[in-house]
Amino acid sequence: MTDAPLAADVPATPPPGPIADVPAKPRGVKRQKRERRGAQVASSYVLFCTAYQKANASDLAGLSFGDRSRACQAAWKALATEERARFSDQSRDMRAEKAALNPANAREKKPPSAYILFSVQERKRIVAECPTLTLGEVSKQCGQVWRQMTAEQRQAWGQPVLVDAAATSTQREE
Repeated sequence: MTDAPLAADVPATPPPGPIADVPAKPRGVKRQKRERRGAQVASSYVLFCTAYQKANASDLAGLSFGDRSRACQAAWKALATEERARFSDQSRDMRAEKAALNPANAREKKPPSAYILFSVQERKRIVAECPTLTLGEVSKQCGQVWRQMTAEQRQAWGQPVLVDAAATSTQREE
């Protein structure tokens, strides 16, 4: 006789644990974000490809999607700078129209933290001393120096942030 558990011995629900306690993610979160953000504005290349495919529909009719894309890419590369500028201007105008329609999407940038201000300067110093270090190694050294600083030294790096935040708030009120 085997010691395997019988079906009646196995619980119907899994025991509570880290996986069972995780709440289910609500459905449609990405769609909600996309709806808040609105439709994205086409780039100059996308606008060109749309116009190119409409103008050359009969020539591209028998081609696969990949072949049509390659033909469009070749035409884009052969396009004169002035023509590219026309599509770039059109894309820029579309972005401006979108921003004007929904100013809530045009958020103000928050001021950089004290650590960010410090790390910009510290990275320059570290890279000047050791130009062969990788980005990760520079970041580690920057973090080590920051952790070794006293609260007063860190506070000094935070002062420009407070000044900038005060200046920004007075500009908004005007």
